[in-house]
Amino acid sequence: MEPLGTITVYFPFLDDETKDVLETIMNQSDTYFDFVNTLTKRVLDTTCSEFIVYFAIHHAAQLLDLNTIDLIGKKYPDVPSLQPNICYAKLFQGKTDKYESVLQAADVVLEMSPEDWLTLEMRFMKLEVETFKYPKVIQDSFNMTVIQEMIEANPRFKFYDTVLYNNLAWTANLDGNTEEWNRCNQIALENARKYDDQVRVAYILVEQARISSGNRVLARTLLRESMEIMDSLGMTEGYADILEQLGSIAMIRGEYTIAIDNYLKAVTIREGLDIETGNTSLMLSFLYNSVGEYESGLEWGQMAEDQFKGRPSRIPRAVMSQTWSLILLDRKSEAELLLDSIHEEVLKSGREGHLGWLNFVTGLIEFTKGNITAALSNLEESLKIFEAHVALEKYRNMSLYYLAKIEVIQADANTQVLPYLALLEERALQENLPGILGLAMLLKSDLALILNDDTTLQDMVKQLSTLSQEPGLSFLQPFIDRLWQRI
Repeated sequence: MEPLGTITVYFPFLDDETKDVLETIMNQSDTYFDFVNTLTKRVLDTTCSEFIVYFAIHHAAQLLDLNTIDLIGKKYPDVPSLQPNICYAKLFQGKTDKYESVLQAADVVLEMSPEDWLTLEMRFMKLEVETFKYPKVIQDSFNMTVIQEMIEANPRFKFYDTVLYNNLAWTANLDGNTEEWNRCNQIALENARKYDDQVRVAYILVEQARISSGNRVLARTLLRESMEIMDSLGMTEGYADILEQLGSIAMIRGEYTIAIDNYLKAVTIREGLDIETGNTSLMLSFLYNSVGEYESGLEWGQMAEDQFKGRPSRIPRAVMSQTWSLILLDRKSEAELLLDSIHEEVLKSGREGHLGWLNFVTGLIEFTKGNITAALSNLEESLKIFEAHVALEKYRNMSLYYLAKIEVIQADANTQVLPYLALLEERALQENLPGILGLAMLLKSDLALILNDDTTLQDMVKQLSTLSQEPGLSFLQPFIDRLWQRI
């Protein structure tokens, strides 16, 4: 393989033995994947020096090969510099929620006054675990200041800006600051390209596609570039990220069948790597609820909760997804009890996404109680929150759908205008969202049933039958079958 910045940026700081081993393996490897496997085999089959083992773990982490980190950790249990990565791998796998173990392990190394580059590595380990647990754990401002000062003081450390701004982008996203999210991600991407850190380029491109998910052409272009890089590096594990983002794009368009397929494949990849699948499970819960498979929606919501044991701040989101499923299953008492269990925690969290979902499920519960005004108010608030943040955009049309659904259910022969239904259909047509158009047409069919308008009903069913043949829209067929039975 050609020299790769992901590997070579560290060479100026390393002792001759470590550099020679890494360079020799790199020159003899066909891909980055081969390089990592060969380096791993070397440290597991023989006894190697501390920094050779350190970089074996470092590069295994780049490939998300967390099981390999576990194996290396068992062979080298008494090397302090390895422990932060080993602890972080367990956290990332969902095997523990003790983020403090990473901080403590990094501090042990820092107390030994290591070389500057290793000092930065340890401080970044602390920053990354704080980012992983954010906003439950606020970033240590002193640690951040030291990182920034060390990078500014030594031009050779500028490649670390990629990691720094990658973390800043993530926290900006969680804060709901889309502009800062995009700015920081762009800086990270430009810096990764500058230093030929191709592994991070591939992952940052996926994140940039997520930021750009409203622009399907741009998002798919970014994902295509990311996949080309992953292919060249042999990084098949990274396909899970691409599949998830393709699933999100399909989800926005209402192509729920395609989205489900992509997310299921992503789960399979992540489970093979023994990586937590909480967020992917959440998306599958949403999708199965959306296509009328409520039991599956509940099961995936429960799976998400189980997966989030290492990130308790995410559990309320999984609970609210289960609440939605229970409402749809007409298990209202259970739904209310479940929502009550996390209601206060959601309010205290201040997370926009959580608050959007709290309003969403509260609105549905209020509707089941016959409190129409309260239901509409809560659903309107959820729509407002989901529309305000790019990261939440894929949920907005479901809030709008339920607002339109309530309009339809409340309609009678005297109803002249259904503004939410009109908005749902208009948005679907203007933004080319075929699955959302299908949902609007289903609601128009329900309205025709309420008004005993057989002509409109038959026309809607025929249009839906044609629409359901499009890619990703086969989920419409069971709804169409039920409508045919009522004609």
